[in-house]
Amino acid sequence: MEHHQSVPALNPETANVQDFITAAQAAIEAGHNSDAIELIDVAQTRILSRSVVIGTTHVPLDDPRIQTLTQAKQALLKHDRTQALRLLDTVLNAQPSSSEGNER
Repeated sequence: MEHHQSVPALNPETANVQDFITAAQAAIEAGHNSDAIELIDVAQTRILSRSVVIGTTHVPLDDPRIQTLTQAKQALLKHDRTQALRLLDTVLNAQPSSSEGNER
């Protein structure tokens, strides 16, 4: 009987972007690629849901983590778990934007 690592449960009220990416990594390692894609989607949404200064809502978000997370999802869709994990590590090691504290 094969034993799979479990994916950690997250509280969406308190979890941040890093928590969702770490959970996505655990899901990949456990062989749950669809769960990982869902967690990556939530991480991207958290990055995009940021506080902005009044009058700057028209300024697009220039955060390279969004593109890297998209690439990680694409790797998973191609069943390239190694590449997906590498990309998620890149995001975890990236400098967060100034609104990191608001990414909940």
